[in-house]
Order: sequence, then structure tokens, then C-alpha cells
Amino acid sequence: MEKTWQEKKKTFKIGTFAFLFLIVITFIQTPEYEKENLTYKTIELNEEPEFRKNCNGRGSCSYSLELNPKTTDFNISGIDYKYLKHRQFKRNIKIGDKLTIGIIDDLVLTLSKNGTEYLQFNKAQFHKQRNRLFSRYLFSTGFLLCLIPLLFNKQPKIKSDGIESEINFGWILGVGLAICLLILISTIGLNFISGGEFAE
Repeated sequence: MEKTWQEKKKTFKIGTFAFLFLIVITFIQTPEYEKENLTYKTIELNEEPEFRKNCNGRGSCSYSLELNPKTTDFNISGIDYKYLKHRQFKRNIKIGDKLTIGIIDDLVLTLSKNGTEYLQFNKAQFHKQRNRLFSRYLFSTGFLLCLIPLLFNKQPKIKSDGIESEINFGWILGVGLAICLLILISTIGLNFISGGEFAE
């Protein structure tokens, strides 16, 4: 059964709120930090650091590194974990070592031993910036394309060769998002949105 224009508008209204919510989320997730905002501590590694892999039922996995997992909550996770020098860390960091860490709450954003840095802070912050740009452009495109149909009181139509056809805003939304995604992949890069290459 064909939906009425008001029913179609209701669907696009839900879409505008959904995309607006996703845009707001980009201001909350993956915050970008400055080194001046970090609190620096020196800790002794009295336990074996624990690399963790958590997967959900959909095959998506997250990775983290817990420092002194039994006695402290200091961890490296998310995009910051991607920029940990994993091989060097495993080879050079041992129980009994003293580490200098830069933290916000319990999240470790810099980690060094004897002046050697094992977390690439600047690269991680750049990745977060590009990640947010990618998401905001994509969600903003969806928001605007869902908003346009709400401006019409009646179903818009176009005439071609004397034949009148309804404008398919659902098709426009799908094509618009696909084009936006291709442009973002070619300009910003898919590697700034994907976490699949995180090392274990």
C-alpha cells in the first residue's frame, strides 16, 4: 500500500532527528587533547601488562592495554591504542620498569621510559580530528537530505515529456549518502574511520 505524503514526511522527520543525534555524538566521542591538559605521573610496572581484545556478536572488536591491571585502572584504548608502538613496547617494557605516563582520568595518552616515547600522541590526535570530520560530513549530508522533504506540504513532482512523476526523496537520500561517502574516502581516507587494523 502506497504511503501518503504525511507518512513519508514522518519517516524523514525521524531521519533528521537520528542524523542530528549522530552529529551531536561526534562532539562527545573521541575527544581531542592537548599535551598541556595532561596530568603526568611516574608509575612502577609491578605486574605484567595485559593486552585485551573484546568482541561483540557482530564481529566488531575493540583492543586495549591495561597497565598494572590488578592494582590500577590506567589503560590505553580506542584510537590511542592504534598508535602504541606495540613491538617496541613488548620488547622493551618489563616488570619493574618505571614509566612516565600522561593521563586524563584513567586514559593513558603518552607513555615513555627513559625518555623514549611509546605512544604517538600527535598522530593519535590527528586521527581523532579526521575521524570526527569524516563522521560529521556524512551525518550532516544525511540530515540535510532528510530535512528537504519536510519543507514541502505536498508531494513534489516533476514533469518530463509531459509525464508527471513524484520526486523520490528516499532514492535521493541513498545516492547522496553514497556520493558523500565516496568523496570522504577519496579526500579524508577510510583509514581514519576504520578500526579494523588495530594491532593485538
